[in-house]
Amino acid sequence: MQVRLALSEADIETCFRLRHTVFVEEQGVPEELEIDEADCLSAVHFLGLLDDEPVAAGRMIPLEPMIENNTRYSGTMKIGRLVVVKSHRGRGYGDNMMAAMLDYARIHPAVTQIVLDAQTDALGFYEKLGFKAQGDDFMDAGIPHRHMVKTL
Repeated sequence: MQVRLALSEADIETCFRLRHTVFVEEQGVPEELEIDEADCLSAVHFLGLLDDEPVAAGRMIPLEPMIENNTRYSGTMKIGRLVVVKSHRGRGYGDNMMAAMLDYARIHPAVTQIVLDAQTDALGFYEKLGFKAQGDDFMDAGIPHRHMVKTL
């Protein structure tokens, strides 16, 4: 699977469509909660393609802004809205998406950690990628989650 930054309006809309399919249609997340302010203001969107077919999406949001060498960076980035369409799950595409997003974070020397809020049934997936669960479970959009952190 090829993972690329979703830079065009069409690519970003494709990411939103994939997320809508998984979160709203499959998981029952209220539509008004799925796309938020960060999607338009600060998110870096990623699109996963298999033979030019969109099958995965995710985003990263910079937290804790800082300036390094006259460039704005964040010491912490948050991964979110990671989806793989149902017909392509279980084939390692989530791993591919995470690898691309972690590689993106690593090219920014000021980024020292990645955080995410994992659905509790996906904790094992993130743990095998080096994320550590923190705190108690909490509800987000009616789905149990746990905060996770990975130091780079």
